[in-house]
Amino acid sequence: MKPPKKPDWSKLQSSTVQETLATKLEEAYDAADLPAATAIASWDIFKDITWKISEEVLGHPVRKHRDWFDENDPLIKPLLDRLHTLHIASIEDSTDIAKSELYRTCKQEVQKHLRNMQDTWWKARAAELQSAADRRDFKTFYQGLKAVYGPVHKASQSIKSKDGVLLTDPAKVRDRWAEHFEGVLNQGKDFDMTVLDELPQYNVNSRLDDMPTLEEIQACLIQLS
Repeated sequence: MKPPKKPDWSKLQSSTVQETLATKLEEAYDAADLPAATAIASWDIFKDITWKISEEVLGHPVRKHRDWFDENDPLIKPLLDRLHTLHIASIEDSTDIAKSELYRTCKQEVQKHLRNMQDTWWKARAAELQSAADRRDFKTFYQGLKAVYGPVHKASQSIKSKDGVLLTDPAKVRDRWAEHFEGVLNQGKDFDMTVLDELPQYNVNSRLDDMPTLEEIQACLIQLS
């Protein structure tokens, strides 16, 4: 069972909405049969009234993810309704060639309109992001990206124990990662130190400690230019 949607509490920042909500709640409480026979029954009535009136006045929050289809819904819905009507008509009378042709023509027009709407919407969003980038307004830029592509839902990847058992408990997952890196980073040392004695030794070039001359510095600058 899905949890009920929460009202849009952000609308309470408006004093007008606050007054409207308070007035309707007061009217609903006066019309209700309160107090009830028991405290539990009174609470249930009070809770249901408060939730119902809050939903009516505040509504539900609109999702922050921007989508070309949703923002053009007033223009798209009539097109799809007409297409649906013609489709039903062509199915009910499949022998009528004129109805089938009319449906195919309408379908092509609707697809063309939808593509144009989508292209126009994305061009407008790209212009907004480009304008923010040109102004070096990175806050607006990243807010625009987040609004278009939606929030990122971060979820930890499921891992298994050494025995192949899937771990879901966060504490056990952390312990398994600690165990993994413990084995990767803290391996035993089986290095034979006598190998170092077999490496060829070269004389120390003490000239490398000398300060560079003016000619050497000028030659380096010429090479860098």
